[in-house]
Amino acid sequence: QDGLWGFYDLRRKKLIAPQYSKLEPFYDGIAAVNCQGRWGYIDATGELIIPAQYVWVSDFVKGAAAVLNASACVVIDREGQVIEKPEIYYQSPALPDGSRYVLFNNKYGFFGKDGTFTIAPHLDSAKWFVDTGVILAEEGNFWSLIIPGNAEVSALRFKSVGDVSENMCWVKTIDNKVGFIDKNGQLVIPPVYKQARGFRKGWAAVRKDQKWGFINSKGEEIVPFEYDDLDYLEMDSQLQLQVIRNGVKGVLDITGKFCPFEAPTTAGNLQDAFPNAEDPLQRWPTR
Repeated sequence: QDGLWGFYDLRRKKLIAPQYSKLEPFYDGIAAVNCQGRWGYIDATGELIIPAQYVWVSDFVKGAAAVLNASACVVIDREGQVIEKPEIYYQSPALPDGSRYVLFNNKYGFFGKDGTFTIAPHLDSAKWFVDTGVILAEEGNFWSLIIPGNAEVSALRFKSVGDVSENMCWVKTIDNKVGFIDKNGQLVIPPVYKQARGFRKGWAAVRKDQKWGFINSKGEEIVPFEYDDLDYLEMDSQLQLQVIRNGVKGVLDITGKFCPFEAPTTAGNLQDAFPNAEDPLQRWPTR
């Protein structure tokens, strides 16, 4: 009513007058409400049990919620008291600032050694560069860049991203073009491709139109765009590139030379010696 939200208690047939600019559903018997730009919590009777004093809040799960005040993002209990050692599920080794990727109340964030969140747990997912702490954060089906030390989040937005490998990561822009960012969050290989795979041994597979080729970390083309499909293989700790060119299966050697699997038709003696040879594609482990 008049732009404000309230509640109607069906069991008690009682109206809780509209007085909140925003509100969230009840979880754990508590709902987050926003009054004049600050968040607090009410219980099932509509009583404001934790004052509206926070910039951001999470839902309550198992008696705990994350809240962001003027100085830090902390975990509180149902009485609004800070929990010094909250139940946190760590997911990764530490970043350069000592914080770690964590799961809290079904959302992801980064939790520091001082018992506060360095990034509030509101993310759907995240990937990051261990050396620099640059983070790719997913929220609401889009990815954004969080760069340590920057006062503002980068304006770049992506539809999807790859896995970080060799301090590079492919990213797909809003207009469905694929490029690569480096460990500093810089778009170092322009988004001109339709598809990409992560870097392995200094090579990355990229697709232009309907064909695949390979580039190096400078974005230079090192293998022509002439392959229909490809995959990475690991044989005896050595990287091999399995490819298909014009319907013929084979591998690329370290110089980029195509070596087909099929034996030449003149090699009849080999076919006689190995009449039941296995297809390498069926016995090689793929990743």
